[in-house]
Amino acid sequence: MKIKKMGEKLFVKLEIGDEIGESLKKACIEHQVRAGSVSGIGACDVVELGYFEPEGKDYRVEKVEGNFELLNLKGNISMLKGKSGEVEPFAHLHIMLGKEDYSIIGGHMVSARISITGEIVVDIADGEIVRERDEEKGVNLWRL
Repeated sequence: MKIKKMGEKLFVKLEIGDEIGESLKKACIEHQVRAGSVSGIGACDVVELGYFEPEGKDYRVEKVEGNFELLNLKGNISMLKGKSGEVEPFAHLHIMLGKEDYSIIGGHMVSARISITGEIVVDIADGEIVRERDEEKGVNLWRL
């Protein structure tokens, strides 16, 4: 992963084998990003897609493998209490993938591995957004 900061934007270039979410978390820690928006393109080969089921208050996750064009990566950066108990950057991302037959699949990005390159821009916001668990809905939501 390579990062270049220009103004209030991080340009993040991901390499073969980089996992998108973890890479963005590292970039945000390194550059002290506590809120922002994310967009990106590239190529992936192993992706876990999620679809939220409101009745069960959980994600149905499906792993897909192949050669995918990363047509669109959109999302945001906020802060969330991690497994260690520390509040850390969290990338909430949705992804759209193009398949060889030109069909498209997408959903909530659980994880995605770069196969060629990833070109991601983080637009840094001034301040902090924190996520907290909403037990009624079953997800971590912004606390504004």
